[in-house]
Amino acid sequence: VLLGDLGSGKTTALQHTAIALAKKRRVNTNNPIPLMVDLSDEWIRPKSKDIDASYSVGLKNILEKNWRLEAPLHEMLVSGQVVVLVDGLNEKGTDCTEKVQSVRRWLQGKDRPRYAIFACRNSAYNDALNIGLPTASICDLEKDSWKAIASRLIQYMNQGQESPLQVDDFITEIQNNKKLDCILKKPYFVERLVQIYVSGKELPSNEALILQDFVSIVWKRERQQQPDLPDFFNMKSLLGKIACITLSREQISLDHKEVIKANGGLIAQLFKRSEVETVKSIIAAAVRANLLLQNGERYQFSDEFFRNYFAATYIIESPEKAVPKPSKNQRALTDVWKESIICSQDLMSIKEKVFFDFIGKVVQHNPSVAAEMAVILESNRYHRDFVLTQLVGVLRHKRLSVPKEALAEAFRIIGPLSYFRIIQVLNDESADFQSRATAAWMCGELHIKEATSSLNTIVYRDKYKQKIALLESQKIIAGQGLNEKKVKDGFAVAGLAALKVGLSVLSGKPISTGAVGGALGSSFGVSSSTYEQQTKVDDLDRQILACRLGGEKLKRSARDALKFLKTKEL
Repeated sequence: VLLGDLGSGKTTALQHTAIALAKKRRVNTNNPIPLMVDLSDEWIRPKSKDIDASYSVGLKNILEKNWRLEAPLHEMLVSGQVVVLVDGLNEKGTDCTEKVQSVRRWLQGKDRPRYAIFACRNSAYNDALNIGLPTASICDLEKDSWKAIASRLIQYMNQGQESPLQVDDFITEIQNNKKLDCILKKPYFVERLVQIYVSGKELPSNEALILQDFVSIVWKRERQQQPDLPDFFNMKSLLGKIACITLSREQISLDHKEVIKANGGLIAQLFKRSEVETVKSIIAAAVRANLLLQNGERYQFSDEFFRNYFAATYIIESPEKAVPKPSKNQRALTDVWKESIICSQDLMSIKEKVFFDFIGKVVQHNPSVAAEMAVILESNRYHRDFVLTQLVGVLRHKRLSVPKEALAEAFRIIGPLSYFRIIQVLNDESADFQSRATAAWMCGELHIKEATSSLNTIVYRDKYKQKIALLESQKIIAGQGLNEKKVKDGFAVAGLAALKVGLSVLSGKPISTGAVGGALGSSFGVSSSTYEQQTKVDDLDRQILACRLGGEKLKRSARDALKFLKTKEL
């Protein structure tokens, strides 16, 4: 198994090996034939109750799909006449476990191939992906090794050019940009830098900006050939939606109907034919530009870098649509999102206002994304403090916009440096009881030992009861004032009724008992000052009830947190 980081050259190494083997085969037919296979391709398998058998058929189909000769592949693999080079061991979607198990059965069975080389992301190769083969690792490029790669690429691109580019000029420009040092360790980005340099654009300073410049060059070329194609922004938005869907579903590819649905929905398919045609034209151009790969009716990104880049652009554009909302059980984004989150941060690194606007939106939708940003920005304390302030703002809100478990996960991602902000909310007696109760729960959930003293104070000193006593004394005073106003209002009503009776007697038109009652009824009411006093009493009643219920809830949360902390110590 060939292990390496993203962009380290795993796929290139397999392709180079395949070419070398093919050349040797042409010289001597006794040498083995290379067979390149990508496990991220669609596995065509029968529906069966026997899952193992179904996936074994799927693996057999994906091998034979790439075999172009009439000779029986199975026998040639077993005899060693074919060397199988398998890419994408870590790129197999939601049913990864079943696919890996089928690979293990193949390698350990009697029909196993004699020669096989697999490529896998270094960080992904764990017990779940271990297929029982020896491993070899691709290291970062040694210092100045990138120069040899760049020289060969520029020499290749200079073929047939009237004004060839000078290799020394490119090397000098790269060496003058110290921000590119870490990027030059990966062959993938050395190649992309050369392509950007050849186009005449200024060299970018991070991986995400390299991808953005490269994609813009590619799309500009496509629009020159097809002027009616949508602009760069609309293309990014469309491919960004596709990228985010594949990440959310942990799938490698989408079929044609899913692509159309993601970029217009059923209504667009039925009525807005022009929009559907626009989507189709963008997809076709993206395939021509090698941004997407087409396999029958299914589409996938040509490499993970493009998928992560386009997902990042859509995350920035519409975080509330691009990023799944967390739940109690799924508190944070899965690991497949991590590279896209890093990429989105790199894209915003040169635009501070865009970053602040983005955090303001995403923290209400999925706080773990904001937390990941804070971790990435460890060297920028100002930005990290801004993220923390936004998270505390969510915590202080009476009604959380996300599950409390997801918010706690966001603080956990940032780490102990953020915990004192939770303790501040816990100790803030002016804060809402619900916010303080959530903060108390977080102290237990995140094992914040520094909160022990504050939690003990809440449990044993009953400060909220003092507040209730104060509110009740205020209610008594307000109630007395209300009664006095009601008496005054009663005298006023009775006097008005008496006046009406007296006037009726003087006029010689006696008023009936029913009329007197009607006069009293029509005159009855309360003055504005009495109404205001009644409102004040009612408001104090609500405060007392909220304080009593909220205080008890805060006390329970603090007590539970202390128990949890004590259990963890034991």
